[in-house]
Amino acid sequence: MPEPHLPLDICNLTHRFAKADDDVLYNINLALEPGEFVAILGPSGCGKSTLLRAIAGLVTPDYGCIRIGGEIVVASGREKRPAEARQIGMVFQDYALFPHMTVHENIAFGLTHQQTKMNKAEKETRVLQLLELIEMQNFADRMPSELSGGQQQRVALARALAPKPQLLLLDEPFANVDTNLRQCLGEQLQMLVKQEGVSVLMVTHDRQEAFALADKVAILDNCMGSAKIVQCDTPENVYQQPANQCAAELSGPALLLDADAKGLKAETLLGEITLLNPSKGKSKIVIRPEMAKFSKNTLGNAKVIARSYQGKNYRILCETEFGKVLAESNDATPPALGTVGLLNIDAPCWVLPS
Repeated sequence: MPEPHLPLDICNLTHRFAKADDDVLYNINLALEPGEFVAILGPSGCGKSTLLRAIAGLVTPDYGCIRIGGEIVVASGREKRPAEARQIGMVFQDYALFPHMTVHENIAFGLTHQQTKMNKAEKETRVLQLLELIEMQNFADRMPSELSGGQQQRVALARALAPKPQLLLLDEPFANVDTNLRQCLGEQLQMLVKQEGVSVLMVTHDRQEAFALADKVAILDNCMGSAKIVQCDTPENVYQQPANQCAAELSGPALLLDADAKGLKAETLLGEITLLNPSKGKSKIVIRPEMAKFSKNTLGNAKVIARSYQGKNYRILCETEFGKVLAESNDATPPALGTVGLLNIDAPCWVLPS
């Protein structure tokens, strides 16, 4: 039995804007498995949306190849399939709902204007099914202006899913939603796409959003002017074992500490540290806040300059001889601002690959 085609397979994709000196995207390689949810994480302006638009057919990349469902849709700067024939759904940042159409009509639009073999009765059944899935059966006749931001987001998602695409593209789908709603909407999104069995590629600059929703996180690094994917792995591995400095900083608060590595031990300004991966010579060690513990001690050389309550403990920002360090408090009572103490690393640390 032949293996199923990948929903998305990008090979060596490169794109440069007109009159630009550098490629906005360089040698991008990325593949999605059936039913997989992948988030592309990168800073604002690094080319995330450009990559999504290239996959959707709204931008034609200069080089490389994009396959959707095993079929080549663009290769070497030439479109092989127009946007409307790529069997994808897309949700934009601003939802892009049609203001003159009801909720029902917006969802049905995807079925009317995309290639589908459904007859009229099947289309109506599909719209009603999606209204139920997004829990908006009672809002079918409402106009977009009568909906909250979260409701509009759900309608936009239902419209994109209506023609049963094999790939769903999300361009920062929660950017215009209140923070308090994001977790709830994220959970609904996960449930909905799993029920539909669709593969998802989402771009975001929000680390927490990427880690909470995705099976894998792809780090888009534009530190050298041209964006490229430097790591694509599970959220746990991206956080605990970043591939480079950009991946370390994008995946969460991190102190990159100079060290002299000797196998599975390293000498640092914080004393000897145990390493997760063996290394030798001058190295950079990634220290996350939960690895660094602050204890009050008048002989210490770390001073508390800020603190924040995290629910179970306090996160402490310390001023040290090698810069500011985020740590957690080891003391039963939170240290006051100006408290002097010692920093201790109580977990094995990751050495950035050279």
